[in-house]
Amino acid sequence: MHLTVAMEGVNDRTLAQQARQFQLAPAALSHFYLDPQRARSGLVLGYGNTSASRYLPALRTLNRLIAQHRRA
Repeated sequence: MHLTVAMEGVNDRTLAQQARQFQLAPAALSHFYLDPQRARSGLVLGYGNTSASRYLPALRTLNRLIAQHRRA
């Protein structure tokens, strides 16, 4: 199961790469577009094989990373 989160003003590929340093594995939404000119920025989050007890810590980490990217 997956959740798509669209975001403007964020380099989703860099964000996804940095999230991996925290044992998170989101995919960059822009990666799934054939036309780079039409690609939207965001993350594709898989949660089907994740324990519910890990949701909140993972979302807090992602929130912190997103905030850092928006300030940059």
